[in-house]
Amino acid sequence: MSRSLTTDMANGLQAPVVRPILLFELEFSTVQYLWTGIGTLAWNAQNWLGLGNMLELSAVEETDSIEARGFMLKLSGAPPDQIELALEELQTRRYGIIRLGLLDASGAIVSTPKIMCRGRLDVGEIDDSNPEKPIISLQYENELIDLERAREWRYTDEHQKLLHDGDASLRYISRYADLVIYWGRG
Repeated sequence: MSRSLTTDMANGLQAPVVRPILLFELEFSTVQYLWTGIGTLAWNAQNWLGLGNMLELSAVEETDSIEARGFMLKLSGAPPDQIELALEELQTRRYGIIRLGLLDASGAIVSTPKIMCRGRLDVGEIDDSNPEKPIISLQYENELIDLERAREWRYTDEHQKLLHDGDASLRYISRYADLVIYWGRG
C-alpha cells in the first residue's frame, strides 16, 4: 500500500541519522497526548507527555483488501494510585490515533507527522500482577469494523423522531401494526 509523504518527511527519512517518534492521541475522559520520547514535546498546539520506553505498540498491519485490522497499545509503569483512575476511565468506543513523526537534530518535529493508524477502544485491561510495574493494555479496533455491525432500525414514530426531530410522518403507524385487512371480500 503506497502512502504519500511530504517532501520534508521523505528527506528526513533519507538523512544519515533518522530520529523517528510515535505520537499517541488517546481519548479517555479527557484527551491524552503521549509520545515515545522523554520530556514534553510541543506540537499542534498541544504538549505531548514523553513516556519513553513505557509505551509499547503492537505491529500495525495493512492490507490491500478492505478489512479491519486493529492494534494494541501497552502502557507500563503507571503509579499504583493511578490504576483505579485508569479503570474508571477505560470506556469502549473512545478513539485513539497513532502518528509517525521525525525529529531533526535540534529535537523539533520535521513536517507534519503521518497518521499510521486510528481506531476505537475495544478492550482495556490492567495487569497488576507486578504491583511495582502494572501494565495497561488497550486494544483498538479499526473504524472499518463498524461496517460489520448489525444495524437495527424500525419504522416507528420514535425512531423517526430520533432522525428528524419534530417529524410526525409516522405518528399513526402503530395503529396499523395489528390491523387485519381483508382483500377482495365483499
